[in-house]
Amino acid sequence: MKKLTTTALFLFVFLNLLKAQPYYFRHYQVEQGLSYNSVFSIVQDSKGFLWFGTKDGLNRFDGYSFKVFRSKPGDTTSLRNNVIRAIFEDARKQLWVGTSNGLYCYNDTTQQFKLVPITLNKGVWDMKSHGNGDICFIADRKLYKYNRSRRTFEEFSKHQDFEATATTFSSDGTLWVSSPEGLIRKYNKAEDSFTSFNLFKDSPPVISHWIDKIYATASNSILIGTSHQGVKLFDLATLSYKDILTFNKDKTSIYAKNFIHNSGDEYWVATESGVFVYNLKTGKYTNLRKNPNDRYAISDNAVYTFAKDKEGGIWIGTYFGGVNYYPKPFTFFDKFFPQNNKRSLSGSAIREICNDKFGNLWVGTEDAGVNKISPNGDFTAFIPDGSKTSIAHTNIHGLKAIGDELWIGTYEQGLDILDIKSGKVIRHYDKGDAPNALKSNFVDCFYQTRSGNILVGTADGLHRYNKTTRDFTLIKEVPQNFHYTAITEDADGTIWTATISGGLLYFNPKTNKHGFYRNVAQNENSLSDNFVNGVFISADKTLWVTTENGLNQFNPVDKTFKRYGTKDGFPSDVFYKTEEDKVGNLWISSSKGLICYNPKTKKIRVYTTANGLLSDQFNYNSSFQDASGQIYFGSVNGLVSFNPSQFKQNTIVPQVYITGFQVFNQELLINAEGSPLKKSISYTDQINLNYDQSTFSIDFAALAYTDHETAEYAYKLEGVDKDFTYLKKNRRVFYTKLSPGKYTFLVKGANSSGVWNETPRELIIEISPPFWLSGWAYLFYLLLFIAAVYALVVYTTNKIKFRNKRRIEQLENQKEREIYEAKIEFFTQITHEIRTPLTLIKGPLETVIKKYAPVPEVLNYLLTMEKNADRLLHLTNQLLDFRKIESKEYSLNLMKSNISEILREHYLRFKNAAEEKQIHFQLNLPHTEFYSKADAEALNKILSNLLSNAIKYSDKRVDILLLSTDPDSNQYAIVVKNDGFLIPEEMRERIFESFVRLKETSNQIGTGIGLALARSLSRLHGGTLTFHADENEMNVFEVKLPYYPTNEPIEEKSVQQEIITVPVYQEVSPEIENTIQEAKPLILLVDDNADILQFIAKELSSTYNCITAANGQIALDMIKEHSVQLIVSDVMMPVMDGYELCRQIKTNLDYSHIPLILLTAKSAFQSKIEGLEIGADAYIEKPFSPQHLQVQIQNLLFNRNQLKDYFVRSPLIHIKSIAHTKPDEILLEKLNDFILKNIANRDLDVDKLAETLNMSRATFYRKIKSISNLSPNELINITRLKKAAELLVETNYKIQQIADLTGFTSQSQLGRAFTKQFGVTPSEYANNFIRKNE
Repeated sequence: MKKLTTTALFLFVFLNLLKAQPYYFRHYQVEQGLSYNSVFSIVQDSKGFLWFGTKDGLNRFDGYSFKVFRSKPGDTTSLRNNVIRAIFEDARKQLWVGTSNGLYCYNDTTQQFKLVPITLNKGVWDMKSHGNGDICFIADRKLYKYNRSRRTFEEFSKHQDFEATATTFSSDGTLWVSSPEGLIRKYNKAEDSFTSFNLFKDSPPVISHWIDKIYATASNSILIGTSHQGVKLFDLATLSYKDILTFNKDKTSIYAKNFIHNSGDEYWVATESGVFVYNLKTGKYTNLRKNPNDRYAISDNAVYTFAKDKEGGIWIGTYFGGVNYYPKPFTFFDKFFPQNNKRSLSGSAIREICNDKFGNLWVGTEDAGVNKISPNGDFTAFIPDGSKTSIAHTNIHGLKAIGDELWIGTYEQGLDILDIKSGKVIRHYDKGDAPNALKSNFVDCFYQTRSGNILVGTADGLHRYNKTTRDFTLIKEVPQNFHYTAITEDADGTIWTATISGGLLYFNPKTNKHGFYRNVAQNENSLSDNFVNGVFISADKTLWVTTENGLNQFNPVDKTFKRYGTKDGFPSDVFYKTEEDKVGNLWISSSKGLICYNPKTKKIRVYTTANGLLSDQFNYNSSFQDASGQIYFGSVNGLVSFNPSQFKQNTIVPQVYITGFQVFNQELLINAEGSPLKKSISYTDQINLNYDQSTFSIDFAALAYTDHETAEYAYKLEGVDKDFTYLKKNRRVFYTKLSPGKYTFLVKGANSSGVWNETPRELIIEISPPFWLSGWAYLFYLLLFIAAVYALVVYTTNKIKFRNKRRIEQLENQKEREIYEAKIEFFTQITHEIRTPLTLIKGPLETVIKKYAPVPEVLNYLLTMEKNADRLLHLTNQLLDFRKIESKEYSLNLMKSNISEILREHYLRFKNAAEEKQIHFQLNLPHTEFYSKADAEALNKILSNLLSNAIKYSDKRVDILLLSTDPDSNQYAIVVKNDGFLIPEEMRERIFESFVRLKETSNQIGTGIGLALARSLSRLHGGTLTFHADENEMNVFEVKLPYYPTNEPIEEKSVQQEIITVPVYQEVSPEIENTIQEAKPLILLVDDNADILQFIAKELSSTYNCITAANGQIALDMIKEHSVQLIVSDVMMPVMDGYELCRQIKTNLDYSHIPLILLTAKSAFQSKIEGLEIGADAYIEKPFSPQHLQVQIQNLLFNRNQLKDYFVRSPLIHIKSIAHTKPDEILLEKLNDFILKNIANRDLDVDKLAETLNMSRATFYRKIKSISNLSPNELINITRLKKAAELLVETNYKIQQIADLTGFTSQSQLGRAFTKQFGVTPSEYANNFIRKNE
C-alpha cells in the first residue's frame, strides 16, 4: 500500500510538471537565414516545403536553409512587392502568393511568378478553397474568386455591399465572411446573397468591433478573433455566439489574430499577448508567452499566423520573433533549467536526483545547492545562508532520502542531514580524528542496503552509519585511501563500489569475501579503466560498470569484462550513469549524448540536443527512475525527464528533394546564360553538362522537420559509386572531374525514427565529351590511325635496325664498365692486402738502415728497396683515393694554405728529376704570397700527378704558372706546360678517363689513373682540370680552383693532431730513457697477423715488456689478468675488431685509464675520426715507421708520468688533473670526495675505499696504481697532506689543529710527512705562500 501511495504521488508530481512546462519551441530568425522577422503567413506545400510570407520577401524552407524570393526591378517574372500577406496551395498543388500589391501564381519548375491582373496594386490576403476547387480571396476588402473551370478571376458576388476582413468554409461548404463592424455573414450561393449575424450585441460594449480572423472548427462552430474582445465562439447549429476568451491575466483585452486546430478539442489561438492553447470542451487554457530567461519559450508575444505540418508540428509566425516551431513530441524530453524565477531550478550542473516518501523530487546541483520539486509542481531552493540549520555548501555531490531525513553530501564541507518536513538541517558531520568520525569532508554518495545499513562513500574511505550512536564506522573490507563514487548491492548481498583510480571493489558482509577488479594493460578482458563512474545491476542480474574509458559488462563465471565503446558504435568512451526501462533497454548518460542500448539486440540509439536534450554533456552520478518508469538524467545544463514508454515512432516517410546544384561551387541559375538548368533542380529529371562542367556538387533535403538534425541520407552516383553512402550530418556531396558519360544520382532519406524512404530521388547527369572526343573526331582519328599504321611499319623496321645497333653498343659499353669496375674492385682489394706486407717490408728496412749501418753497396740496395716500397705505397694510396672519390667517401678539409709555398715545395721536389733528364724546369709565381683555403693533401696529389707526368713525358721544357684570381669567376689557376708529344685532339678528353693511356707514350711506366684522380679531386674542390694546346704547340694542363679569401668562414672539420700531421721522428730524450730503464712498462699488442705481432714485439722488446693477442676478445681477457700500461691494436680483426675493443676499454671504469693506439690499413679520413671519437689516444696508418710507433708510445707514457709526478710534488693540484678520460675523472673525484669526507678518520684504509667504489681490493689497487703511480695508502696520505696545505693557506688553524683535522696523530708526524713530500715544513710553506700573495 505504501509503495502504491508513493507511485501515485510521483504520477501526480509528473503530471503537474508536464502541465507547468510542456512546450518547447525551436526558433528561426534572420540569423538562421529568414529574410525578415515579421511573418504574416505560413504554408506547407504538398511536396513538404515550408513557405513563409514576411515583410521582406517570400521564403522557401527545406529544414536546413531558406531560399528567398524578392522583387527584382525590371524582371516581370518576379514578385513586384516584398510584403507577403497570404500563401495558399490549391487542390491542384498550385501555389498562390498574396502581396500588398497583388496576387501571384508561382511556377515551381521555373521558379517564376505571374501576376493576376485584376489584383494589380491591391493588397491580397486570406485565400481559401472548397469543394469545386474555386479559390476565394480578399483583395482590398473585396471578395474575389478564381473560377477553375473557366480559368478566370472575377468578383465573388455582385451583391457584396460590405468590407471583408476574413473568410472560412464550414464543413458543409458554406462560405462565411467577417466584416470590420463586428458582423459575420453567411453566403447563400443560390440567391447570391449574405445573411448577417452580430457578434457583439450580447457582449459588453467596446470601442471597436474589428474581426481579424474566423476559423471553422471540427465541432460545427466558428472561432472568431477580435481586436478588443478576444475570442468568440459562434455555434452553427443555434446561430448564436459566446465570449470564451476575453481578457489577459492583467485584465487587458485579448487581440486574437489567428487559429489552428492541434488535436481533439485543443485549438491554438494567436494573439498580441502570446499563444493560448485552448480546450473547447473544458474551457481551460494555457498562455504561452515570451520569457527572456527561457530559451525554449516562444520568441515574441505578437503572434500572427499558424501552420501545421505533415508530422503534426505547429509553425508560428510572429511580428518581431520570426518563426517558432513546436515539433510533435515523438520523443518527448521534459526540461528543467534555471530561469531566474521561483518555478525553476536554481542551478544547471545537476549532480544527484532522488525522491522521498512524501512525493517530493530532490535535485542536487554542483553550483546552486539543493532543489525540492513538490507534488503540486512548486520549486524550493535550499542554499547556504550562514545559519546552523542551512546546508553547508552549494556544491552537492551526494543525495539520499531516508525516512523523514534527506542526507546531503557536499564537496569538502561535510555531511548535512535535513529534516524533510521542516526543511532545516538537524545534524552536520565533519571529518575528525575520532575512531568513529568521517575521514573526509568530501562526501560523494549514499546507499541503503536491503538490511537497512546506510553506507557513505567519501574521498577517503567507505563508512557505515551507526544508527544508535549516530556516528560512523570505517569499513575495513575495502581500502580507506580510495575515493568512492557509487555503491550498489547485488542479489547475493555483495556490495559493489566504484572508485576514482582504484577500479571496482566489492565485499560481502555475510561471507566476508572481498576483492577488486582493475584495468590490466594488454588484457582486453580486464576492466577498461580504473576511473569508475557507476555500477548498475540490470533486471537479469547483469553487472554493468561505466568508466571514463568504456562501458563494461561483467561475466561472473570467468570473472572477465566485455568492453564497449566508440568502436562498437557508441558516441563516446566516457560513460556516466545507467538506468533500465521496463522493456530491458539500458539508458546510459555519456559525454556525447544519452544512449539507449538493448543488450539483446545490440541496437544503439543516441539522443542529443537535436532530439530535445539540454546538453550532450551529462554529469557524474546523476540519474533517477521513479516507480512510474519516469527517468531523470542530469546534465551540465539542467535536468531532463522522460518516460520511454511514451516515445512514439515517427511514421511520416520524408520526401527527399534535390534543392541545389553547383558547378565549381557556383549555383546554377534557371535559364541563365551558359546554364544547363532549364527549370528548378527540384523538378529536373535530367541535366546535361559540358565536359568542362564535370566538377559539381548536389544539395538535397528530406522534408522532415521534427528532429530534423537527426535525419539520415543515403546517396549513390551510378557509374561512380558501387554502394550507397550513408550520411548523418552533411547533405551536400561533391564529384570532381568526372569522365564524359551518363550517370544516375540516387538519394533517399530517413526521418528521426529511422523510417527510410525506399524510393530514391533520381537525377540523370549526362556529361558531353569535348569536340575532340565526338563521332566526327573518331572518324578522323580512324583515318589518321590507318596512315599512322603505315608510317609505323616503316618506322618500326628502321627502329629495329637502330635498336640492334644500339644494343650492341650498350653491351660493349656495359662490358667495358664491368671490366673497369672489376679492375677498380680488384686493385682496391689488393691495395688493402698489400699495406700489411708493406709494413713488414718498410719496418725491417728502416730498422736495418738505422741500426746496423750497412756497407755502401748494401745500403744502395736497401735504399732502392725502400724507394720502390714507397712507390708501391704511393700507387696503393692513389687507387684507394680514386675508389673513395668514386664512392663519394672522400671529403675535403679546407683550411688556410699558402698556394705559392706549396708550388715551391713541389718545384724543389721534382727539380732533381728534371735536371737528370736535362729539362728546363721553370716556376712562375706572383710577386706576393698567394693564400686561399684548400685541402692541402688533395692539392698535393693533383700537383704530384701533373708534375710527374710533365717530367715523365716532356722533351726539353716544363713550366709551372700560378695565375692570380679572376674577378669574373672568383677562381685562381695553376698551369703546367710541357713540350712532350702533343696529345691528339680526339684524346684530349679521354686521357682523363681511368686506365686510358696514349699509344705513343705507352713505353713509359704508368697506371692510367693519375689524371683521372687529379680531375676528380679538382671537381671535388668545385674546380676544373682541363687540357689544351697553346700557340707554341705545348701540352697545357690547367687547374682552376675556387678562391676562398682566408677571412671568410668555411666549414672545417676539426681533427686531432695525430690524424693530419706527418709523423715526427725524434730522438728519445735522456729523461724518458731513464724513466723507461727503471721499469719496463707492460704493453699489450693486438693483431690477427702473427708476423706483425712478432715484428712489433721484437722492435719494442728492448724498451717494453710485450704480450700479444690475436683479437679484441682475447685482449679483453688478458687485461683482466695483467696490469697493462698501454695497448697497440689493429682495427680489422675477427671476433672483435679494434673499434669495439677501444669502446669496451674506454667505457669500463676498471680499464678506461689505459692508453690505446690504433693501427690500420684504413686510410679514410672518417675512419680516423671514428677511432678518435670512441676514445683512441692515437691513430697510425699501415705501413708505419717503427720509430714513429716508439715515439708515440714514449710520449703517451712520459706525458702521463709527468702529470702524475707534478700532482705528487704540488701541494694544491687537484687529483682529477691526472685523469685522461671522463670515467677516470669521475672515479678520482668520487674517491677524493670520500677521502676528504673521512679525512679525520685515522682508520681509513684500502678496504673501505675499494668498497666505496664497488671494486675488489686487487682491482682497486691495480686501477689506482695505473692512474696515479701511487699505492692506495700513498694516495690517502698525499690527499691528507694536500688538505693540510689547503688549510694552512686558507684558514688560521694552528698546525696541531690541522693535524687533528687531517687524520695525523701529532703535529710532528704531520711536519715530517709534509717535509718529506713537498720539501718544506708546514710553517715555511704557509709563510712562502703569504709572501707571494702580498
